[in-house]
Amino acid sequence: MLDFARQPIPGRRRWALEGIGSYGAGLVTFLDQVGERVVEVCRRKRPADRGGRKTDMIDAAQAA
Repeated sequence: MLDFARQPIPGRRRWALEGIGSYGAGLVTFLDQVGERVVEVCRRKRPADRGGRKTDMIDAAQAA
């Protein structure tokens, strides 16, 4: 992640993170120190039961 964050990217770049006040706080601090822009995204409401399926890829696509 560190190597990826330090790669030069043409144009504007912004990091959209969930949970920057808790789990993502360290990552936000690092990105801020190297001059990156960070915005917090709200967690989508999730159904109470997912039937035991893990859906991180679907969650990521929906958040984007």
